[in-house]
Amino acid sequence: MVPRGNGPVWRYHRYHFISPSGRGSHQPLLRSGDSRILGAIFTQEDKDSTTEVAFKYAVYRINKDKAILPNTTLVYDIEYVSQQDSFKASKKVCRLLESGVHAIFGPSDSHLAGHIVSICESVSMPLLLTIADGVTDLTGRHFVTDMFPAREHLGQAFRDLINFLNWTKIAIVYDDEEGLLLVQNLMKMSKADFYIRQVDQHTHRQVMREIKNKHIFNIIVDIHPRNINGFFRSILQLQMNDYRYHFLFTTFDLETFDLEDFKYNSVNMTSYRIVDDENHRVVNVLREMERFQRVGQNMLHKSGIIRAEPALMYDAVNVFANSIGSFEGSSDSMKSANISCKSSNRWANGTLLYNRLNAVVIEGLTGRVHFDEGRRSDIKLDLLKLHQEKVKKVGFWTPSTGINITRHSVFYGQQSSN
Repeated sequence: MVPRGNGPVWRYHRYHFISPSGRGSHQPLLRSGDSRILGAIFTQEDKDSTTEVAFKYAVYRINKDKAILPNTTLVYDIEYVSQQDSFKASKKVCRLLESGVHAIFGPSDSHLAGHIVSICESVSMPLLLTIADGVTDLTGRHFVTDMFPAREHLGQAFRDLINFLNWTKIAIVYDDEEGLLLVQNLMKMSKADFYIRQVDQHTHRQVMREIKNKHIFNIIVDIHPRNINGFFRSILQLQMNDYRYHFLFTTFDLETFDLEDFKYNSVNMTSYRIVDDENHRVVNVLREMERFQRVGQNMLHKSGIIRAEPALMYDAVNVFANSIGSFEGSSDSMKSANISCKSSNRWANGTLLYNRLNAVVIEGLTGRVHFDEGRRSDIKLDLLKLHQEKVKKVGFWTPSTGINITRHSVFYGQQSSN
């Protein structure tokens, strides 16, 4: 719920955000006109997750630093929903709209997102997402700003990598509908022969045995992180972990997986990542996050790496802050929406704010953030490979330049470690 009155902003959200010095950092809630309300929808599974904490931390940092919004305070209003209950999710979105939010963030579930997109479009409420436009095709959708790379960009990135690796016979293993969309994209773009299988947590070993028996050594893996350990176990049990095998993971979070069992053999593991942790500006932000989480607000993996989704959420809040920063001191009105799902009224400022969101250009944790009709128009993906017991950056990809390999040697020299 949104805190009212003059009490501390954070007190009503169960979290006391503590500054790195260890002292309480409570922001007084300013009166209407000086505050902007960010509505957020998180699934019950994402409650207290790194993504939620990153959302709250981004709000905290913007309020504390005052560099972007010197005269405005951000306040959040969070609702939690079940992934299986789109009806209740819709009702909670309507409550957020009636409470006067200026934008809505989330959810991470693409099925729920489809319902929320429709509601936000109907009332001209900007919606910021951090998920792939998979099951919910965001092409041509108004009032939706998606932080995740566009589907065609991802398809092109994987096609370019497959062509560089000269793969002609490929197995694709996926576990949900979004993976199937990637498969369809790749099949349109590539002339390779594909063997495609859907798996669940009980069929990893069976499917991988089939792939092994067919003598397919190049495997694209589109499996949810929660199921990846079962997949790794199948690889080890079937002894598919030598130099002949090359696993290309679609996740941006390969560095956060437990690869201890694969570091000391010759198996090839490759993926892209969206957070450039070699960038000094990004490194500084991650250090601040690390100091911050000493009081229990975990955003980073134990290795000091941030996963893609919380990084995208952190950037999304900063995009919103930059979009409304241009309103400070101007004659443009940014009054709260206070709209209802029960009426046909639209938010008068919705189109203006959506256009401002699309005009934002910032350097975020996920690189340069810029939009074209609500979708990321300029991305840079680092190419990672397990090599000599570590996951290392070996190149990068952009839409304009394609694949750029900076360490060719790691892809050659069979039977050497990774």
